[in-house]
Amino acid sequence: MEKERKRLFLLEREISPYTGEDLFLGIFDNHKLAEDKKANLINKYRLKDEWKEQAYKDVDLVNDLKIIDVCDKIDEGSSFEESESVFLVCRLVEMFGQIMKELVLLSSDKSKMEKAVNERNNNIGEDECAYYKLEEVKLNN
Repeated sequence: MEKERKRLFLLEREISPYTGEDLFLGIFDNHKLAEDKKANLINKYRLKDEWKEQAYKDVDLVNDLKIIDVCDKIDEGSSFEESESVFLVCRLVEMFGQIMKELVLLSSDKSKMEKAVNERNNNIGEDECAYYKLEEVKLNN
């Protein structure tokens, strides 16, 4: 019998790639917690949104906050039961005045994710406009 995969949900703020990279605001181990955090952020920033003006984008706080199932990005062997933080390997591509950000891998093991970032950055081709970085987000916060 196959072990059930851990479910994790990323709360992301979509930003115009002409303005900056998307923001990864939190990781949650259940969808309801992610929905609650999204509702709190909507209430908090509805009248004072620091991202209300973005290049080439009609900003809509409600629609720009996305909850994404990221269970397919979890590194094998990761355990989040005792973790306060989750470490994300992010791929960023900068070209034509835009920054695109993608979640590649995540884990509770910071050193393993640091190694993954270094390996990926060392294997980027000369003609690629990409690089990798590590981000830390709080779990269920």
